[in-house]
Amino acid sequence: MSKLLGMLPGAGGMKKQIENFDESEIVRTKSIVQSMTPIERRDPKVLNGSRRARIALGAGRKVQDVNSLVDKFAAAQKMMKQMRSGKGLPPGMGMPPGAPAPAQKVSQQPAKKKSKSGNPAKRALEEKG
Repeated sequence: MSKLLGMLPGAGGMKKQIENFDESEIVRTKSIVQSMTPIERRDPKVLNGSRRARIALGAGRKVQDVNSLVDKFAAAQKMMKQMRSGKGLPPGMGMPPGAPAPAQKVSQQPAKKKSKSGNPAKRALEEKG
């Protein structure tokens, strides 16, 4: 797994973290996710205290482990949104040397037309002014 992670762009700066990667963490994460219902997997916001306790019990883990996984997921989701919006990679995850810079989007949206009022008196005033 560490070899695969080493091939990702920007992973060069995270060599220590990749070397310290614990393979058993995948098994623990998998057990927690499999203890969730499909609704909880789709939308982690529905996880309240009793649901988290049930998931922890089903996975044979502590509630803190479930909380930690949910927090990591939220952080990863936030990072993906940043990358998708064009803000680039977060600090510490730079592109490898020699990699081409990502193309910047140039969006020129046409100006929106002003909507016309349904009220005949207002429409007449709008067309005059």
